[in-house]
Amino acid sequence: MTQSIPNTKTPDRTPAGSRPAAGQTKFLLQALACAALLACSAIQAHAQGCVAIKQVGGGGSPLGPDDVTAGATDKWDFSLSYEHFRSDKDYTGPYYNGQRQTLGNSVINVVDQFDGSLSYDIDGRDSVSLDIPYFAATRSQLDYAKVRYKVAARGIGDIRVAANRWLVDPAKKPIANLQLGFGVSVPTGTSNAKAWVPTANGLVQQNVDQSIQPGQGGWGYILQGQGYRTLTDTTSLYLTGFYLATPQDVNGTRTTQTVASDKANISVEDQYQLRWGVNQILTHCRGGVLSGSLGGRWEGVPADDLIGRSDGFRRPGYVLSIEPGLAYSLPHDSFSLNVPIAWYRNRTQSYPDTLTGAHGDAFFADFLIIAAYSHKW
Repeated sequence: MTQSIPNTKTPDRTPAGSRPAAGQTKFLLQALACAALLACSAIQAHAQGCVAIKQVGGGGSPLGPDDVTAGATDKWDFSLSYEHFRSDKDYTGPYYNGQRQTLGNSVINVVDQFDGSLSYDIDGRDSVSLDIPYFAATRSQLDYAKVRYKVAARGIGDIRVAANRWLVDPAKKPIANLQLGFGVSVPTGTSNAKAWVPTANGLVQQNVDQSIQPGQGGWGYILQGQGYRTLTDTTSLYLTGFYLATPQDVNGTRTTQTVASDKANISVEDQYQLRWGVNQILTHCRGGVLSGSLGGRWEGVPADDLIGRSDGFRRPGYVLSIEPGLAYSLPHDSFSLNVPIAWYRNRTQSYPDTLTGAHGDAFFADFLIIAAYSHKW
């Protein structure tokens, strides 16, 4: 990553608004837009560009009231989600550095993340879960001679365990409910993966970039939640999110970036995600329900951790996306596909940057592809 700000900047474009719709649909879209603006103004967000956001839990179809009551006697739930993206758009702050692509010297990360989750419903209201992620990524960039080369890293990520509780007993079929959970992220993923890199003195083995390391290299504590609000028999609002707090400052792995020696170790960084929107049942077919969703997605890595110091090297920034999705649900199985499309990207200053006045850049993706499958028994 370069640390200088290129001369050519184009502000990230944002849509001026939604197209008019009739009746309740228009009202819901306006309410979602207002909620997004209020969320952005109420909280100062700083999050990660350059692919360092790791998937935490399933990222598929948002929860609706029918999903909570369906299969009420089932105790076990296994889900598998897959996320893919390609980041190659360079940003400094909210400004797009288009000349990097024009000159052909973009850094390109291609990431595939899998997450297998097994949960057990204790009494219809309380549950526990185990998540095992698998991370695979490649990173392509120019070497000292302006020749493009590629490195890769893959392996099990940081395993997570969590306990969750519905605030209202789902058996009462409330029109609105909220589930809160607390979990622990265990540093099982490799945080010092290495690759052979071409230099003027020949091939040298180095740590791969922070953005494609499978693990964080430190313990984390997760606060998560999901909820819904029923509007009609076929329409509901959803809200889901998490915050991963990491008290450890750095993980001991040196970055490949040219930074001061006291900032050379990779930071163990907080992460967050918030999703909100509307769910709509479209039709009943072949014993199942086809539904669609449309909402917003806000995710990233803050410049300052909630707990502990933030002295190490990191690339903070955040992404706001518009997220359409489709889901097909059967009594014991469900399938979903979501495609968040980036609406606004911002590579913010890290804490060390604020001390020196520097402002690094980061590469972001235009969209994500997220597919998920779940089976209950």
